[in-house]
Amino acid sequence: MDASAPPEAKSQEEAKLEGFPMAEARVIARRFAEPNPRIYWTDFIVSGTLGWAAFWAAVFAAPFSPLQIGLVLVASALLFRAVLFTHELAHLRKGTFGTFRFFWNIFAGMPFLVPSYSYTGVHIDHHRPGVYGSSRDGEYVSFGAGNPWKSVGYVMLSFILPALLLVRFIVLTPLSWIVRPLRQVIWRRMSSLAIDLNYDRHPQNKDDDSTWLLQETGTTLLAVGVAALIATGVLPLAVFGVWYAVTVTILFVNSIRTLGA
Repeated sequence: MDASAPPEAKSQEEAKLEGFPMAEARVIARRFAEPNPRIYWTDFIVSGTLGWAAFWAAVFAAPFSPLQIGLVLVASALLFRAVLFTHELAHLRKGTFGTFRFFWNIFAGMPFLVPSYSYTGVHIDHHRPGVYGSSRDGEYVSFGAGNPWKSVGYVMLSFILPALLLVRFIVLTPLSWIVRPLRQVIWRRMSSLAIDLNYDRHPQNKDDDSTWLLQETGTTLLAVGVAALIATGVLPLAVFGVWYAVTVTILFVNSIRTLGA
C-alpha cells in the first residue's frame, strides 16, 4: 500500500482486502500445491527413458565422435532432469509416492550414486529457520563473500566427484560392514548431497528416509556389479566412460546453477 495515497484511496484498498475470501484462497492454493502423480510419472518416465536411450546409444557410438559427444550431452540433459526429482522427493510427505520413490532410486538415484536418502534429511534441515544459513546448513556456502577461488574449486570438484562417489560405495561401504566405527564416519561425512564440504550430518532421525540402509546397500551392489561386468568384459569399458562423462556434465551444470542462485 502506498503511504502517499489519499485516505479515501487507502480505505478503498482496505475494503477490498477485507472482502477478499482468504479461506477460499487457501483452499485453491492447497489444491494447486498438491503434487500430481500423473505429472511426476510422465515427466520422469519420458526424461528417464529418453535419457538412458541416449546413454546406451553413446556407449556404442564411435569413441569421441561428434555423434557420441552429442549423445552424451543429450543424455546428460535428460538424466539431469530425472535426477533433479530428488528435490521433489525431499518435499513430499512421508509415506507418500512410495512406488515413485522406489523407481526413482532404481533408475536415477542409484545409477548416479545419489540415492534419495543422501538429500532428503539434508534438504529438510536447510529449510529449518534455526539451521538455514548456519554452519549446520549443508546447502549454504557464502561464495559471493569469500575468495573467488572457492567458487572455481567448487566447479572443478565436478570432475573428481564421480570418482570419489565410486570409492565411497565400492570400497568404503563394504569396508564399513566389517569395521563398524567407519559406519558413523561415512554417515556423517560422506552421505550427503551438500554444498558445504565441511558439513557434518546429524545422526539418523525421522526426517531421513527410513529405507536409507537398503538404498545404500542397493547402490553398492549395483556399483560393484557393473564394475565386475566391465572388468570381465561382459560390458564394454565405454559404459564407464560415458557414465563418467554424463555424471561430470550433470554435476558441472548443477554447480554453475548453484553459483547463479
